[in-house]
Amino acid sequence: QDIVDANRINMADFIAAVSSWALFYIYRKTFIEPHIFGYEIPLDLGPKFILGIMIIPLFWVTLYYLSGFYRDPFHKSRLHEFGQTFIFSLVGVTILFFALILNDAIVSFKNYYASFLVLFLLHFTLTYIPRYIITTITTRKIRKRIITFNTLLVGSSNKAFEIYTDLENPDSVTGNKIIGFVPVGERKKKQLDLY
Repeated sequence: QDIVDANRINMADFIAAVSSWALFYIYRKTFIEPHIFGYEIPLDLGPKFILGIMIIPLFWVTLYYLSGFYRDPFHKSRLHEFGQTFIFSLVGVTILFFALILNDAIVSFKNYYASFLVLFLLHFTLTYIPRYIITTITTRKIRKRIITFNTLLVGSSNKAFEIYTDLENPDSVTGNKIIGFVPVGERKKKQLDLY
């Protein structure tokens, strides 16, 4: 299940990166370049465009992979995910800006600002919305106990029993499913045999 959910997010990120770069490319050809050169620029979806939508998404997925984003697809806070997506979108767009856009011909620095802002907004929005949807669905499945995490409880005190009771409470949203109880020490008054 971990692999399936991680792959789902990974694929959503890849599609978001393809879409955002394609839309940015069209934006540049439609709005920025005509303003720079003084005439309409034909929308050429040739080898340069194809190369971009093949390489740029790999850059993004690699960046997110190195950040550790795909390691634990279940225990995610939507607020934390928003912040993480925002920061890495900002970092990634900055890298792409200096690597690919900075040498473009411009009329004024407003062209740079516009390009940076449009690419950032496109990438962040198209990346975060699917992530939000996937995380929301996953959280609901955990709360409904459709997704559970096999848990072994270690201890032999009243506290261990209280923890077991809390985790087995229908209102618990942790998703932990107690599959066994390992007593420690000499106190074995409330052992649970769940095997």
